[in-house]
Amino acid sequence: MHTIMAAADEGRVAEALTAATPHVSVSPLAVWAQLALIGDAVGARSGEVAPATSDAAELVRGVLAHPHPACTVGATIWLPFRSVDDRQRLEMLADSLREQGHWAGPGMPRLEDLDAWTADHTGGAIGQFPVDLAPGLFHIPSDWETGGAEPDSTPGLVTAIAFQTGGHWPAPLEVVPAGELAAPWSISHALRVSGPECGLAWDTEVGLVGVAVNRSGNGMFTVSAIADPGCREAEVTGAATRITRRFAAGERVLLRGNELPVGDGGWWRVSDSPLYRGGLMEQQHNAALLPIWQSIDVHDLMAMGLGYWNVMQESMLPQLADAFDHAVAQHVSVLRFDNLGFGAAAVAAAGAVRGGWVSALYADHITEPVDLGPLPAFDGGGTLVELDFRHPFAAVVATASEHGGSFWQGLPLHVAWVVEADPQVPDTRPSGYLEDW
Repeated sequence: MHTIMAAADEGRVAEALTAATPHVSVSPLAVWAQLALIGDAVGARSGEVAPATSDAAELVRGVLAHPHPACTVGATIWLPFRSVDDRQRLEMLADSLREQGHWAGPGMPRLEDLDAWTADHTGGAIGQFPVDLAPGLFHIPSDWETGGAEPDSTPGLVTAIAFQTGGHWPAPLEVVPAGELAAPWSISHALRVSGPECGLAWDTEVGLVGVAVNRSGNGMFTVSAIADPGCREAEVTGAATRITRRFAAGERVLLRGNELPVGDGGWWRVSDSPLYRGGLMEQQHNAALLPIWQSIDVHDLMAMGLGYWNVMQESMLPQLADAFDHAVAQHVSVLRFDNLGFGAAAVAAAGAVRGGWVSALYADHITEPVDLGPLPAFDGGGTLVELDFRHPFAAVVATASEHGGSFWQGLPLHVAWVVEADPQVPDTRPSGYLEDW
């Protein structure tokens, strides 16, 4: 099992985000790729972060060396020109990335060049490098602190991972009146998803999960997952990523026939219709009603409890040539979903700086339930499932087209907790807007 997927499976990323953020969107690929590469290069101990950086780094190196045709991924790392022995592994990382065609090497690029690199690798969705390394942003020591000498504001390291992907549905999703979704989401129209990859699944952590899968023609797919409103967002996000991995592996995920509870669960309805019983007709008419949504989010990675403090502050800084006060790390993600398709972009960036303020949260270890357990005994026999995504739900973007041994197979690119809908009617959007980042 991929260690990056394991990290996302427990919803740790979503759980660590501040509750004040109204719409959570984060990229496990961008967040963990940077952490894994730096952690492995500086020899961070496995006990400092879960998953172990040495294990995750192998997957990340494979992803960078063998890019997916539908997902543009870029990596960059820069260190000052002077070289010392204890930085050798960081410099080896820069050399290996440069040999693969990534932007890396000795010296410090200009901020405008970092902005241009970010825009280029996110399709223009993110136009600025998320870590502002301009000297004016950080605390400049006074004369008594420096003895009157001019302080050196050059960063000790700059690194980032960025990606962009997207896809169109084979046919536009049906736009229908919002119905039961109108009041909770404050929208007039919604999307209707139907077919055999729409229905109910079972997860040992949250119970019944409503699932709607949408596949694009380029090897990407999205999973929308909803559970009882009393479930915590991290629990639902974790269930969504586990279900996503099972879909990517080709497992049968959705409940059928006697496995289904017949009745009305509020956000789900299951009936037994003779018209849809048995054969190819069963599950073909399952349907889900979803809102149109989009998100743009910025997060402080040092304060998310994912291991950035352990790796960047405690393992990396002591290995740099000069003394730096602290590491900074930021993550920006953009994700949208509507009747035409989806678009996703993200960048995670970090730097070593002097002065300023730092916030930090130590990493927690992650455990993953591996036993799906027995299904509960429902008084069932349903043949038709209808879902209303009427309260907050999870969404995952992942790769589907690669073989089981590929680094890309089932890799979660984006995980989101959807709490706001886009009220704009899809017909008013300009054609080709998905490409107009």
